[in-house]
Amino acid sequence: MDVRTLPEALKAIMEERNWTQIQLAQELGVSQAWISRVCRGVADTSLTRAKQLLVRVG
Repeated sequence: MDVRTLPEALKAIMEERNWTQIQLAQELGVSQAWISRVCRGVADTSLTRAKQLLVRVG
């Protein structure tokens, strides 16, 4: 997976695993609303937090 941003990474994970935002949110322990905001680029997170979340889903 060659992605450069957190929104790209989350979208790629959802596409690769055929997950909805709800399924991804449940796996990450965050709200679906947060996933939606990040994917649209209207919410931001720290690099540390982004890494922690991406490690959770491999």
